[in-house]
Amino acid sequence: MRLFFGGANVAGGAESITCYDKIGREVRRGKSSFQGDWIYVDTKYNRAGLVEQVSEPYKFTAHTYTW
Repeated sequence: MRLFFGGANVAGGAESITCYDKIGREVRRGKSSFQGDWIYVDTKYNRAGLVEQVSEPYKFTAHTYTW
């Protein structure tokens, strides 16, 4: 899957990033914690383009997300 990044934003000292698929749907949102870890939430879509699953927030450590 090809991802497009929406860029990093800084709000109150915390960085965030949003990733989109090739048709502009949000597929990942990340935010840095005060400890320096990145916390992500992923979104999966079905064939009809509707949200199928949204993960629980997780720290990135090689695909440790929870649906």
